[in-house]
Amino acid sequence: MKVNNNAIHEMISTEIKVEVETKDDEVKINELISVLSSSEKNRYISKVKKLTLEVNYETFPDSGLYDDVIGEEWWDNSCNTLIKLLIENNYLNLECFTLYCFEIGRIDLSELISTNSKTLKEVQVFTVGEKITDRHINMFSNHCNNLEFFSMTVHPLCCIGVVNGCITDKAVIRLVSTNPRIKYLDLGSCEKLTNISLECITLFCEHIREIDCFSASSITDAGLRILFEKAGKELQEISLNGTQITKNALNLFPSSAQLKRVSLEGCSHISPQDINAVKSLMPKTNFIY
Repeated sequence: MKVNNNAIHEMISTEIKVEVETKDDEVKINELISVLSSSEKNRYISKVKKLTLEVNYETFPDSGLYDDVIGEEWWDNSCNTLIKLLIENNYLNLECFTLYCFEIGRIDLSELISTNSKTLKEVQVFTVGEKITDRHINMFSNHCNNLEFFSMTVHPLCCIGVVNGCITDKAVIRLVSTNPRIKYLDLGSCEKLTNISLECITLFCEHIREIDCFSASSITDAGLRILFEKAGKELQEISLNGTQITKNALNLFPSSAQLKRVSLEGCSHISPQDINAVKSLMPKTNFIY
């Protein structure tokens, strides 16, 4: 069987990466599936440590008609097929896993997680047309305890107005208590999260460096105060867009001089004048508002 060089190029040593932007790119993943299903597969694949299945959402029209760009169901089903083939052939020893999908319910991640639970360190999952729930977060919490980078969210580029209203503090507590090595945590668009999540993040993840709690409208000054008291010395980036913090919380920032980036878009209780005042005390920090 003759295998297209493009497919082989995507399977460099211990990494598989597929990125699609248009329907013309469908051949990329189709070729990989063909290789994995062929008698020649062992010539090209060793243990895969990094798996990336990515859609460039930025190429999509504002109308949200994704099928005009790429077949939604086709992509999700293809990702599912590729993952199953890698598992069946015992090719995975994953440390990093990135998935951009349309409906996470179409993709069975349970076996991928359970068979790579000891090695997984970095997880990024973005979805467009379906909310993420506690159940999705718990799939990782139930098996993994070495995560350092965790992002599981509705992608903001295509889902303005869509939030992860089904994720609760309970799921976050379970995740951070079983994965104390987490340094980067993206909880964006999780509107139900409260100060309890921030408190537990600082309690279990002593070396947290980046937090994204975009649209967590129940987070207030009190939660931020706990965060800075316990993790302020290592925290480098934080997104508080759409939270309920006030200008009083800005007084906490100068105590963390190592902060590189602070995002405060949509914080209705803070004015540009308030932010400019604290910026003068932190010239090396990039404030986005």
